Amino acid sequence: MIDHLTAEALDALIARNDPPCVSIFEPMEKRGAETQQNPLIAKGALKSATERLLEKGMRRPDAESHMAPLRQLIDDHGFWQQQEDGLAVFVDGTGMSAFRLPIPFEQLVVVGDHFHIKPVLPFLATDGEFYVLALSHNLVRLLRGSHWRVSEVELEDVPTSLRDALWYKEPDAALQSHATAAGGALSFHGHGLGEESSEADLKEFFRRVDAGVKSAVGNDKTPVILAGVDYLQPLYRQITDLNVLEEGVEGNPDRLSAAELHSRAWPIVDKLFTGRREAAGEQIGAANTSSSLDDVVMGAAQGRVETLFIPRGKQRWGRFDRETLEVHLDGGAGETDLYDLAAIETWRHRGDVYVVDDVPGDGELAAVMRY
Repeated sequence: MIDHLTAEALDALIARNDPPCVSIFEPMEKRGAETQQNPLIAKGALKSATERLLEKGMRRPDAESHMAPLRQLIDDHGFWQQQEDGLAVFVDGTGMSAFRLPIPFEQLVVVGDHFHIKPVLPFLATDGEFYVLALSHNLVRLLRGSHWRVSEVELEDVPTSLRDALWYKEPDAALQSHATAAGGALSFHGHGLGEESSEADLKEFFRRVDAGVKSAVGNDKTPVILAGVDYLQPLYRQITDLNVLEEGVEGNPDRLSAAELHSRAWPIVDKLFTGRREAAGEQIGAANTSSSLDDVVMGAAQGRVETLFIPRGKQRWGRFDRETLEVHLDGGAGETDLYDLAAIETWRHRGDVYVVDDVPGDGELAAVMRY
């Protein structure tokens, strides 16, 4: 199965529990004759994964059957011609999930009791997801984005225009007379009843839009960037309790594609994400923080880690006993990457996970604790 990686898809991977769980990460060639190397790279990963399964005591026929979905994918010539920078493949007893991602993975094959998810977190970590809500009188669009991607979210039971929301009302003459050239947008330069009526109508429209957007967004911590002409944005902010940023994308969004909205919104949200990450890093060393591997892994399993920093491209192999809450180190790759385990548990309990080149503080990993 070839999937689009979302937070929900990652939740589903973490919840799957039919070991042995095989996690494969490979760099891919994106264009030209070099793409012919992609299935050869996958064959090498298939061989490595099969050998790992045999080392864990699985019979060869069972190991080959377990990895059959990847073997079938290798024969799909068209798939290997359409790659991004990296490919992540997850195989367990329930089947296979594969994700083409704009991340140049280092080669890694892990076989364990759960999937290894740390390499994909830079794509989907909580500092990378946001929404763009494009508002105009004629069209409402909700986009879900990260650093690399954007996609349109289908809104259910949401009026797509002011006319749809207020179809039962007679047009307001004053409202019509003040329409401007900005894509048919209305400006509030009139006086008396016309001005009051148009603002009231827009707020009613936005309340109905907001109800649908809340249902789609779900997590009220996720930042939302408004795109619209200058007077529409403050009206929407007045009626919503979503995490709408003060800075938005100015202008008529009807004229902008999803990609154009994404490129204008990313610099706005990137400032927020960078500031949040730096602020969390500056706390390391203070009270309610830890750079101890044992403390952080135990705290993550208990849901006490608010923010986690783990090193990119490194593993710390060992085992965590959930009954005694003890960490046991293992110099080889035979057990669990404890960095990955901390990341999984932090993600599961809705903490923030940052995979970084330089961990703040003087430890191999670091965490800000909830308590």
